[in-house]
Amino acid sequence: MIIQSGIFNFNFESFLNDFNNFMPLLFFFLKFILAGMLLLLGSISLLRLKGMYSRERLRNPNIDNSYLFKNSRFILGNVYLVLGIGFIFNFMIYALILIFNLIPDMLIIPLIRSIESIPQEFITDYFINNNLDTPPEVFVNNIIGIVSFLIFFSIIFNIWSLVTNRDFNISKQVIGLGVGVIAGCLFSFSRFLLLFL
Repeated sequence: MIIQSGIFNFNFESFLNDFNNFMPLLFFFLKFILAGMLLLLGSISLLRLKGMYSRERLRNPNIDNSYLFKNSRFILGNVYLVLGIGFIFNFMIYALILIFNLIPDMLIIPLIRSIESIPQEFITDYFINNNLDTPPEVFVNNIIGIVSFLIFFSIIFNIWSLVTNRDFNISKQVIGLGVGVIAGCLFSFSRFLLLFL
């Protein structure tokens, strides 16, 4: 059986270029998917709160409107609505970049530096300087951006689940939130935000 050698030729640089060219489109869609999810979660929180307020009012007619404003669901629902609108119009992206600059992240760099087999120039170029001159550097930046997006989405969803959960079994949400915060500190909370602009 004769196997043509041309079939198995794989051009890695061409693959990286195609992947890197596709990523701006992916992040464009992820931006609006995230905005839509935030608007949906915010709306669900406020609608559930309205239903709870109506039921509470039937039981206790003397309840006042402060019940709504003091409720954590009301605060969370409005915050998520503002976040969703802010992502659509980009103003919240800039605000979150400024906020996340105050939080330490990329703590994985000292761990990587401790591995002697990894060249220090690689760490500086790929993780710190963000030169993005070559396709592999852009590729690594895009992968970190995807991981950062998943971390942010996990934190957002776990906070929503924690606040809106009616059960007392909140261990999954607390563990998920803790893992998200630790992962954000290790990798990045904000790398995906720059790719949304």
